[in-house]
Amino acid sequence: MPDLVITPSGVQAGTGAQTQNLTSANNLNAGDVLYKNSASPALWDKATANGSAIQSGTLGLAIALGSTPGPSQPFVGLISGAWNPGNGGSLSNGQIYVVSPQPGKICPVGDLLAGQYPSILGGGLNSNTINSPSRGFFPVGVPKG
Repeated sequence: MPDLVITPSGVQAGTGAQTQNLTSANNLNAGDVLYKNSASPALWDKATANGSAIQSGTLGLAIALGSTPGPSQPFVGLISGAWNPGNGGSLSNGQIYVVSPQPGKICPVGDLLAGQYPSILGGGLNSNTINSPSRGFFPVGVPKG
C-alpha cells in the first residue's frame, strides 16, 4: 500500500489532542511527520524510517498542523491524540500507521522493510481519523529484522 495522500488543508487535530508550539528545520506541509533534530534540538525536520533511530523519532515525533515556507518558522505540532490526516477518508479501521521511508510521510506498518525503523503514529479509528496513544507516538528505536 502506498503512503497516505494527505491534503494539507484537511489536516486537523481531534478534540482533546495534545499540541505544542514548535520551530521548523526546513519547509514543511501540514500533515508531515517530524522528528526532533538532535543537531539542533529546538528544530523539527521530516522523519523517515530509512535514516537513523533519531530520524525515526526517538528524541520526539510530531505531526505538523500547519505549513511553513522555510527553516526557523513557528508551527503547531500534534504530539498525541486523535487527528484527521486530510486524506479524504481512505484510512482502514484498525490499521497501524507508521513513519514512512519517504521523509515526512505516513504508511501502513506492513510497508516497512527489514532495516527500516518503525515508529508507530497510531491506528485507524475510522476512515478519517488516526488515534495516537495518549502518551505520544511510539518510535521503536531499532530497525526491523
